[in-house]
Amino acid sequence: MAFVLGIIGNTISVMNLAAGFIPSSGDLDGGSRVRLGVGLDTSGGLSEAGGDVPYMRTYNANRDFIGEFFPGHREGVFGNSWMVWDEVDDGSFVDAWVRPRRDHEGQQPQYLELNMIADDEDGICLAYVTHVWPDGHTFGWIGDWGRHCGHAWYHSNIVIDDAGHKTACTWLDKNHDNHIKVNSLKLHMPSFGRDETNGGTAHSSDWYCHHPAAIQFFDRGDPLFWWVLEGRGIDGVAESQDQHEQQQPHAFSRRSESLAGRLIISNSTAHGATELCESGSSYGPDFVSLAEGQFCDMETHTLYPLCEDNSATSCFDVDSRDLRPADLGSVVARSSFVVKRAKYGKVMEWH
Repeated sequence: MAFVLGIIGNTISVMNLAAGFIPSSGDLDGGSRVRLGVGLDTSGGLSEAGGDVPYMRTYNANRDFIGEFFPGHREGVFGNSWMVWDEVDDGSFVDAWVRPRRDHEGQQPQYLELNMIADDEDGICLAYVTHVWPDGHTFGWIGDWGRHCGHAWYHSNIVIDDAGHKTACTWLDKNHDNHIKVNSLKLHMPSFGRDETNGGTAHSSDWYCHHPAAIQFFDRGDPLFWWVLEGRGIDGVAESQDQHEQQQPHAFSRRSESLAGRLIISNSTAHGATELCESGSSYGPDFVSLAEGQFCDMETHTLYPLCEDNSATSCFDVDSRDLRPADLGSVVARSSFVVKRAKYGKVMEWH
């Protein structure tokens, strides 16, 4: 069992993470084990949510480097060699054993660092992180925090607790495709548990976004990059420049053909098309919320109502997957709409 801090609106809530999200605590040999889950709920669901497994480092309470996981191995033939990088599938998870450094076995890995380093630069949309320590402690983090702190995000449709909360996922990418700025994520894992001495509900949700002792988002990543913090406590730590810059909303460039060719249709009240369109940092496929009766064109972040009958205009027709222009007889009006039907190679329905 593990407790994790989530966000409902702007309010922090302590959630009981479902047991299936926690990796095995066996055979740790003085190290720790990390599980990374990516959007969505089924393989192939979000297209491009899965990708390269990040490089991982752990640090103790004094921020001494105590362990690492390298996500790949080298292969070769006839004198030539190349890297084969570990990957995680869309809607799936990967477990990684973080090997302890010599003479650091059994120490508590309070800080966890994730860096996207693979040469093929295939980013992921991270829905959750769970971390089992050598002493049996378990902590977690969910993708809602990336959304709340103003970083690239999307709905994940992954239920992370017994109450049915569906977390968002946070995009991590090495080469910053589509203006996804976050390359490296660094977490003080106890800050996202329920113990108020480390964080918990003692602070507001915005407090976390401005305190790098609890969480940091970086636009660069490097296996040799050292944890940047001022002081050792959670309180009173100055906000870093990198942290501040990445919290600003930003417009995205054109999406890849794969993402642009997907449509998500959801009847869950947990998924808002309005929220996606009004967010300056959301990124992903076009989205229909049946509960809201709204469609979000994620290319332009434009919101349209769903068509209620055959005569309705300036709306999105769910059956035909088309936007209906305001004036059916106007060529100009028709040309102002992007015709969606031929574009959607895959339509996913969420419940």
